[in-house]
Amino acid sequence: MSEETREPGTVRYHYNREERRASLPDHLRDTSKKKGILRGNRSLLITLIDVVFLVMLVIVISVFYRVRGDGNILQGYAVSAGAIAFGDNVLVSVKAKAREDRVEAQPVRIRIGYPAGGTRIELSGFLPEAGGVEEIYRGSLPLSPEQTQIRIDLFADETTGSMTVRIREE
Repeated sequence: MSEETREPGTVRYHYNREERRASLPDHLRDTSKKKGILRGNRSLLITLIDVVFLVMLVIVISVFYRVRGDGNILQGYAVSAGAIAFGDNVLVSVKAKAREDRVEAQPVRIRIGYPAGGTRIELSGFLPEAGGVEEIYRGSLPLSPEQTQIRIDLFADETTGSMTVRIREE
């Protein structure tokens, strides 16, 4: 640092950044060149990598459960459904499979329609009695171009459940 005087009797100091950096040791001069949020902070980088990993894990799990579907909407039965656009109709198939043997057949009422409302149909029948036996219920709705999902409500004696199914193209 050099002295600079402009008036007699007054001393002022002049700060020169280049002179100061030139007087620093080499290992300190290199750290001042780092730029960016993550370069000088290792724990922030590790935290960011952890967050990205967790987000990817949540996405994979949610896709897995969406593809697999929720089969626990009626107690004691595995329920699955599918909907496919065919011509001017949407063909819907609901499968119910008993997980264990039952004493008597349980009646079921199935309501199929669009989530936003509109045309709905009702199917009725009996849920399977024997474990491992599958019962299939089928119905069709008029195709609505703005709708992409079908809502299925199941009403049994003591339990009710609902699920939505994406309409697939033929």
